[in-house]
Amino acid sequence: MAVVARSAHAVANAARAVERAGGPVIARQADVTDEPAMADVVEEVCDRLGPITILVNNAGSIGPIGPFGESRFDEWWRCVEVNFRGPAVCTQLVINDMMARGRGRIINVVGGAGTASFTYFSAYIAAKTAVLRWTEALAAEVAPYGVQVFAMEPGTVLTDMSSFSTTSAQGRRWIPWFKGIFDAGLDVPMERVTNRALDLAAGKGDALSGCYIPLGEDLENLAAKVPQIRRDVMYSLRIARLPEATTTSRVIAMRAVRRLSEIASPSTVQLCRRLPATPREAFALWRGDAVASWFLPVGGEWTEPPMMEPRSGAGFSLRMTARGEKYYIRGTVIAGEPGERLTLEWGWASSSPVLGSHSGTVVAVQFLPARGEVDVVITHEGLPSEAVRDAYIRGWRRCLEGMARVVAGYQHDAGVS
Repeated sequence: MAVVARSAHAVANAARAVERAGGPVIARQADVTDEPAMADVVEEVCDRLGPITILVNNAGSIGPIGPFGESRFDEWWRCVEVNFRGPAVCTQLVINDMMARGRGRIINVVGGAGTASFTYFSAYIAAKTAVLRWTEALAAEVAPYGVQVFAMEPGTVLTDMSSFSTTSAQGRRWIPWFKGIFDAGLDVPMERVTNRALDLAAGKGDALSGCYIPLGEDLENLAAKVPQIRRDVMYSLRIARLPEATTTSRVIAMRAVRRLSEIASPSTVQLCRRLPATPREAFALWRGDAVASWFLPVGGEWTEPPMMEPRSGAGFSLRMTARGEKYYIRGTVIAGEPGERLTLEWGWASSSPVLGSHSGTVVAVQFLPARGEVDVVITHEGLPSEAVRDAYIRGWRRCLEGMARVVAGYQHDAGVS
């Protein structure tokens, strides 16, 4: 586990708790809104602990408490940045790798402030509401890649932030009712929040990706009612309207369009993999003899030597068999810029009942320098169906892992540790 916060004291306490439980831990003091600092944290975590498979966006700030017009705007906006920019920064640093590996869970700790309006909390309310809607949109984007995103409501817990709300001059003046939650024993013990986060991290709520998940409701019961939740658009931000305003032909048509907009496009695949190589070395993997070492699926065989030269205008041809099916992939190199990008017009003919035959899709490969290594980003556009898209997700993921093994073999042969 890695724990990150601005407070050195908080980080140290959390790290000691993990160590007492017997797990390895990385403790880093950093600001989640600082993208370069968090990029360094993510790099260290990946180097020492391996790929990040679970991200919990928990850092928060209550911001100024009081009338919006009397708030210092920089303090008001800082609250929005901590609560929304922070999760966005951290998520963007891990999401591509999660998608490339086909697994990952992101837990955004949101709270009831994103679902209701509390007077004199305007910065906090605005940020948490934004995180809720962003969770919905992001979950739809990454669903085809085996990644889940949740908005987890933790209830009211005794933390430094809630203590500020009950003891500060701002809190006592503008939200005296908040202290009453604790006085009446309505707050939530931390163990309940921890257990809910562990259940989501373990996959018990995967069917609820994109949903707002209240702590007070049984997770197993929610998961069992997913068909109803999806059909009736429950546990999601929506505007309630008068019945007569929702039955016009235009509203019904627009509702159908919006439903389509909430589904990830079946036509595009994008995967990313960081390789311990230079951009030119990664580009060279796309030559025929090198392609032979990473493109074939397990148990596959070449029926002809692969023909691939990453040069603008060159044709390419890949013929193989795998699991009893025949595949012929062919096309043209639209553009080949060594160490920078490669664009291919990509078509195929196969005996596969899933893939069938198709032409005119486009594969774009970018080679992005990344701290002495390279991020290989593959984007495949124009795929004809969800089934074909999912097959190419699996195929390109396998190819990227094959490239990583090839590069590791080069380094081993060269005596590089």
